[in-house]
Amino acid sequence: MPLYLAWFTLHHDYYEFRFDELESLAIIYGVDKHELWSEVSKNTSVGDNKETIRPEITDNGSPFIWVELPNDNVALQILGRSILIRGFIEVWSSGSNYNSVKSNLELPEIKNNYINRYLNESLEFSWYVRAIRKKLSRQEQVDRMNFFRFLFTGKEKVNLENPSIILVIFEEWKNMKTHEDDFSKINDNCNKLKNFQETTQSKNCELRRVYMGRAVGIQNWHNIKKKTPWWFKYTLNERPILGPTTLDNELSFIMCNIGKVKKNSIIFDPFCGTGGTLIAASHLGALCFGSDLDIRVLNGWSCSYINPHLIKSGILDESSSRSIFSNFIYYKLPLPEIIRMDVSSSILRYPFIDAIICDPPYGIRASSRTTKIEVMDESFNDITHFPTSKGFGYIHSVENIIYDMLIFASKYLVNNGRIVFLLPVILNEISTSIDKLYKDWNNIYNIEYHHLQTLGGGLGRLLICMTSKSKNYVQFTSK
Repeated sequence: MPLYLAWFTLHHDYYEFRFDELESLAIIYGVDKHELWSEVSKNTSVGDNKETIRPEITDNGSPFIWVELPNDNVALQILGRSILIRGFIEVWSSGSNYNSVKSNLELPEIKNNYINRYLNESLEFSWYVRAIRKKLSRQEQVDRMNFFRFLFTGKEKVNLENPSIILVIFEEWKNMKTHEDDFSKINDNCNKLKNFQETTQSKNCELRRVYMGRAVGIQNWHNIKKKTPWWFKYTLNERPILGPTTLDNELSFIMCNIGKVKKNSIIFDPFCGTGGTLIAASHLGALCFGSDLDIRVLNGWSCSYINPHLIKSGILDESSSRSIFSNFIYYKLPLPEIIRMDVSSSILRYPFIDAIICDPPYGIRASSRTTKIEVMDESFNDITHFPTSKGFGYIHSVENIIYDMLIFASKYLVNNGRIVFLLPVILNEISTSIDKLYKDWNNIYNIEYHHLQTLGGGLGRLLICMTSKSKNYVQFTSK
């Protein structure tokens, strides 16, 4: 299959989820995840590393990774849904410096396969120049474009607004002062580079690699029309109805992508609240339904509130409806089916759900509750912002909520159905939490992913993805 260079967004919160999202989207569009990760032979024009397995998720050294995809259309389909992928590049040549890149471009096979095919009078082109860990001045960008003048005859046409082909130059730099590849530590002293064709080191930065080729697709590749990514319209600042624990819109879409949500999939959120995950799934064409024990959130009583930004702008007023359906009406999405239900006392009858995507209550801003009569956990005695009456359920420990949710999923997920959820953890006990999850549930679920997001205060949450493989279940050892 053709080789592509995937370029990831350096997301502050969700960067570790990038490979999970890419794999899941590749599977949706017919690519086996074992065929996705490329084996790049040494001494080729496109790379000098050999990768035969998925890279380590903790390797933050580069925002690029080689992948194999069937064609440009599949790459564009993945890019069109991804939150964490910035673009896909068809690399014509790469090397440790510009001279080696030029030498590769002069090879006959490169000229025949790429240059003669794309650089001709019938196609209009534009340039995209970008450096990682280094800021390029306008003149430096022009110098880099001029370096590749030998590729052109002078008859090609430039079109900045709507080019037929976007030529890209990527420079990847390494911070030599700290010997780190942390993307948040960009050294401003690396901004001056003279004679870049031969120089590979400038003060505290070293040129790691140069890539030159064709952009198959880049999200928001220029700011001429001030384009924004498609998911920005769902940002919480623009959402009409919010709740105390509304899930971030980017994380909602990432979880749906990892859950392989697609058109006509049946998606369920047992803790739907104001519908954060269901909005993302509905945008992707899924058939959505959800439940929540707290009728106040579903109907918009006291717990839900109208976005003050939209009130200030005059789009909404205080009298607007606060129910869960208001968000779907605002975005012109199909209305989901909503029921008031406790997952520990389900009214459903048979397995028909393709994926469960949810963010269970942690007991911090929203308490964990159940209709089952149990002894109240002493750790929840101080929570008074929810009434303890039977009408809204009894306070329930987070561990028991997760247990009830996984029992529910084992009964109502179809074979190979997925459950994607966020598991709250104490950071110094994370190993114990993961070990317990595997021990208690590995006979009915394949636990595919678990990656940590640190929240502060010694707390964090794991993004868990599990695939059902049986209708039997086991209990927690504590039960």
